[in-house]
Amino acid sequence: MSKNTPPQQPPLTWSGTLPVHPQYQDSYYAREDGAAESRHVFLDGNALGERFAQTQHRFSVAELGFGTGLNFLLTWQLWDRQRRPHAHLTYVSVEAQPLSADQMRLALSAWPELSARADRLIAALPAPRAGFQHIHIDTHVTLLLLCADVSEALAQVQLRADAWFLDGFAPSRNPAMWAPVVLERVAALSAPGASFATYSAAGHVRRALTQAGFEVIKGPGFGRKRDMLRGRISTPPPTRAEPVWAQLPQPPPSTSTLAVLGCGIVGACQARVLAERGHRVDVFGRTDAASQRIPALLVRAWPEKPGEHGVSASQRYYQHAFEQARSLYARCCPQSWDEYDDCGVLHGHDAIRQLLDHPLIHHQPEMIDSAQHDGRRWQLRWDAGQGHYDQLLLCCGEVPAALRHAVVLPTHPVAGQVAHCNAASSRPRWGAIHALPLGTGTLLGSSYRPDSRDLTLQQHESLKLVEQAAACWPERGFSHARVLSAHSGVRISSPDHLPLLGPCPDLAWWQNHYAGLRHGPRHQDFAPPQYWPGLWLNLAHGSRGATGAVLAALQLCSLLENSPSPLENDLQAALHPGRFAIRRLRRGQTVWPTDANRATDRPAPCLRD
Repeated sequence: MSKNTPPQQPPLTWSGTLPVHPQYQDSYYAREDGAAESRHVFLDGNALGERFAQTQHRFSVAELGFGTGLNFLLTWQLWDRQRRPHAHLTYVSVEAQPLSADQMRLALSAWPELSARADRLIAALPAPRAGFQHIHIDTHVTLLLLCADVSEALAQVQLRADAWFLDGFAPSRNPAMWAPVVLERVAALSAPGASFATYSAAGHVRRALTQAGFEVIKGPGFGRKRDMLRGRISTPPPTRAEPVWAQLPQPPPSTSTLAVLGCGIVGACQARVLAERGHRVDVFGRTDAASQRIPALLVRAWPEKPGEHGVSASQRYYQHAFEQARSLYARCCPQSWDEYDDCGVLHGHDAIRQLLDHPLIHHQPEMIDSAQHDGRRWQLRWDAGQGHYDQLLLCCGEVPAALRHAVVLPTHPVAGQVAHCNAASSRPRWGAIHALPLGTGTLLGSSYRPDSRDLTLQQHESLKLVEQAAACWPERGFSHARVLSAHSGVRISSPDHLPLLGPCPDLAWWQNHYAGLRHGPRHQDFAPPQYWPGLWLNLAHGSRGATGAVLAALQLCSLLENSPSPLENDLQAALHPGRFAIRRLRRGQTVWPTDANRATDRPAPCLRD
């Protein structure tokens, strides 16, 4: 998905109170009663009432054609009536032309009993844009809206759907939605035993579904429609990640014990996302570290404008990440979150405390002394005790010494400091540096000292920040500002300035098995990758950790749960921790040099918020 522009919104026409798409000349729901049709075809056709009542942990519904959102609202309503206490529903829907808020509100006004849910849905929807939109509805329901052409969306989504709603416009009017290649992909994205239902009974649709591997049953349709189709797929066709090195390990059991190492903003967000999905989490780390005493952090989409080669992975990632950060911070730490039109300011230390304030999160203010895997679980030791965990999530700045034998990555430290001055600022600004409102003054940041972990405050750096602010914004009076205080910290960055997100590769295995990549054979000719068991990375966010932390946490949670991913497949590959090893192997080099900061692998200086 290379574009990040708003998708086209259809100029609806109306047949009485019935919305009609002008391109396809087809209505969004049945004239008799759209809600009754949806319940008959999709909810009952997939036997969702009984299946929701039996779901212990997670259930995924996937839909082709979000339309007015009516199917989603009815599914959400049924889920709330039938679900077990800790179960979670993820609803994934493809829509190339999403309706505007006003269009959706008018189309749904025919069902007053759904008005409260419709209002919550519309309020939660971000501004329309191409790509994936991960929307928090409530603790038990997530909506993943795929704003793209159906073939592109299904090629990019990571999904194992338990039930499908095939609800595109009529096959005779919108044949692309019902093409055999689309229905083959539907089968490939299904969980074993997944069901489907559709109002259509067209012969070519039935044949394509059968050819894709579904057992198809014809049943009574709704209203004036005599027939509809429903069915199941026992054994979905196998799929393989492309490229093969990006293939993920098998997800762990839902009963896994989890430990998060690091309780900065990234670790706190990771723990909170897991806890909100019903996982018990132990968090290790001190909350008084120097980097966590920075008074305020800038949160924004970065960078704003496409480059000469179009929209980059970094731009797409941080646009999506900003939406997720804004949603979670406003919900979980509103006292520490100041929101503006295009950015936000997070008061980091207080926000971390609020994010960790959850009954399923246990904070252990200790550093790990040792970590050993016994072939089944990780054994951690710290000053006050020890514990065993199935899964370790590294969300810290520096990799703990106890795990450096496993985690060998091309990261580098950047030290710097911020200065609090007495010049007033009404809203955040950024350029060569950033300026954030902080009480009656302004926080200026930050300086940049590559390859340094030195936290010593430098007076000349604070004075230089004031000079830079005066040059950037001469009208704000920074030239006469006085520095009130300063704070230092270290951020860890990667060569391409994107985080390392996913399972931890076993680089010795990669060296032995992927060295042949330099000769150019196809990826399919190589074995699936090997990883350190139960070790997951959420590292190297650099200066943009407050922006990327929430989306990264959601992605790692989806990998642990085997639930639909909030990221497109190509973005997952762009963030994969093994990507740098693959680049070196293609050049005929070892997976990583002994000196991880060798000049040939060093990045150019990054733009700083």
